[in-house]
Amino acid sequence: MKILVLGATGMLGHKMLQVLGVRFPHTQGTIHGSVNEGPLAQMRLFSDQQLIGYVDAENFPALSAMLRRIAPDVIVNCIGVIKQRSDAKASLPSITINALLPHRLAEVCGEWGGRLIHFSTDCIFSGTRGNYSEADASDAEDLYGKSKYLGEVVADNAITLRTSIIGRELSHHKSLLDWFLSQNHSTVRGFKRAMYSGVTTNHLAEVVADLIEHHPHLSGLYQVVGQTISKYDLLCLLRDAWGMDVEITPDETFVCDRSMVGDKFHQATGYTAPAWPKLVSQLAADTTPYQELGDEQAISNWPPSLPYKQDSATPNWSNSSWQSGHFSKNGDPKMQLLTGKRILITGGTGSLGKVLVRRLLSGEMGDPAKVIVFSRDEAKQHFMRLEYRRSAAATDDVIYRNFQRKLEFRIGDIRDFHSVANALQDVDIVINAAALKQVPTCEYFPFEAVRTNIEGPENIVRAIRQYRLPIETVVGVSTDKACKPINAMGMTKALQERVFIQANMVCPDTRFVCVRYGNVLASRGSVIPFFHEQIRAGGPLTITTPDMTRFLLSLDEAVDIVFAALQDARPGETWIPKTTSALVTNIALALIDGRRIDVKFVGIRPGEKIHEILVSDEEAYRTVENDRYFAIKPMLPEICDDGNGTGVLTAEYSSADNVMSLSETVALLQARNLMVENYEPEMAEMLR
Repeated sequence: MKILVLGATGMLGHKMLQVLGVRFPHTQGTIHGSVNEGPLAQMRLFSDQQLIGYVDAENFPALSAMLRRIAPDVIVNCIGVIKQRSDAKASLPSITINALLPHRLAEVCGEWGGRLIHFSTDCIFSGTRGNYSEADASDAEDLYGKSKYLGEVVADNAITLRTSIIGRELSHHKSLLDWFLSQNHSTVRGFKRAMYSGVTTNHLAEVVADLIEHHPHLSGLYQVVGQTISKYDLLCLLRDAWGMDVEITPDETFVCDRSMVGDKFHQATGYTAPAWPKLVSQLAADTTPYQELGDEQAISNWPPSLPYKQDSATPNWSNSSWQSGHFSKNGDPKMQLLTGKRILITGGTGSLGKVLVRRLLSGEMGDPAKVIVFSRDEAKQHFMRLEYRRSAAATDDVIYRNFQRKLEFRIGDIRDFHSVANALQDVDIVINAAALKQVPTCEYFPFEAVRTNIEGPENIVRAIRQYRLPIETVVGVSTDKACKPINAMGMTKALQERVFIQANMVCPDTRFVCVRYGNVLASRGSVIPFFHEQIRAGGPLTITTPDMTRFLLSLDEAVDIVFAALQDARPGETWIPKTTSALVTNIALALIDGRRIDVKFVGIRPGEKIHEILVSDEEAYRTVENDRYFAIKPMLPEICDDGNGTGVLTAEYSSADNVMSLSETVALLQARNLMVENYEPEMAEMLR
């Protein structure tokens, strides 16, 4: 019988591989990294033949291909995003791993008649009453509990064991036991009203081995429980079993009862858990050489449900030009901020990316060591490379020389984790400009918008976290449509902002900030090139409604805010430009410029707003300002110790405020060389 344990470095996974490997010789385990590195290699627990390296559960196509090659009789899924880790608050990994993966595993192993054994948790319950059964609905309020509940597989070829475990970890050391073992010669609290009915990892592995051997066709959802015990009494048993010098102070202030009943599993298998003294003594007698890892690695901030310590969640940006609650007044926009830096621009062949590249190569923010354009469109990269080689009027001599020495083009897809991870190697600064940004396209293909606008940013965060990349700053480029979103494009970009803001917690050595702005003059797909085409075709000009307004920002002004955020933004902030706005009808009239062109009002399109909003009512109280920008503070208290703004905004910041007159609109378009007779489409994205 072939058995495959997924996640063999986890608290449960390594114990499963140990126990099942003795009972069933053809047992293997998967690990995320190399079989020659990490705690398993350090402790020499398993042979190389027992381990399969570089298995990424989030890359399910590759995982399913590996499973089909092996075709195990039983898959034991020990992979999960656990509650004690900070990335349990990250939505995409939790949903992908905890909720979707188990169902995918059951489906794929059904192709060859394989069986899935999966594990759920008592944390699907809130703990308000205890004695929960399989028939009780989940009432968890956190992402972890909800995602684990969704991952409970009920299928003919799958069994889900709902339980709770205590045991030793090989890494992370965030378990109750690892924390407790680090507390020798100290005083700790023991919660007398926190009730627990789990089992040890050692014992659960034996239960699974018995299931495989004696109950090969059992399927469905079952609760595997031990005798109900308080956390205080459990700590006392652990102290005595390890002979520790620890004073345990009874604490009755914390109340939580997630105890479960195991009648259904007992009726199906005859199982009854041993008493807790026996379980703990077996745990203490485990001869696995955990001491080779060093108990001093264990964390010292149990329980994990307590709030983050501010100093552990917030990066130290003492060298930033930001000074305690206000914008720095002494930052020089021509400072050498980027000298010697390697800068990656995702979506670097787009409108913003092209101007970003040009200005980075100009040296105005310092002399970067490398500028890397990352995109999946080889044709656009080819033409962009040719533009610089021609050294036309738009590329002065300094920029041309820098292009030859510093500019690198890299083909890759922001949606592909491995592509992103490779591109991020040896990079100091990331500017994420990759996006699906056309509102109708995102409405017709919403999941494609999710993949680019949400999964793409998550890939950046995941790569930095997973490979511990020493990236200094990530700037996420967002849009006005992310503010009070009403369409798929805005919704996905709003979640991009949340992904990057929360990333400051899971990657505390990297600063993640966002910039948000509205309609960019002359960018690809925007209203001005659209009106130019209609005018050249003889009309009519189509306008949605007479009262529609839009912010007007040049591409250079968009780059200015990226540079300003790089220089001064604090972790988790979203920067907004103070900019002008105009009636779309005035833009049309200015461009018509006396020509005999009809104007036709066609009505508002699905997913379109009459007025753009850059700061919502809800965000206004968290907003501060300087001369040219607003900055929205993050709502997460772990990142921002003071969520209050300066009162500069008391309502939303909308394009309906301070609208330019027709004459002012004409003057702006003329100054930007955007009138029809001056506009050069092929050069527009290269112009300052």
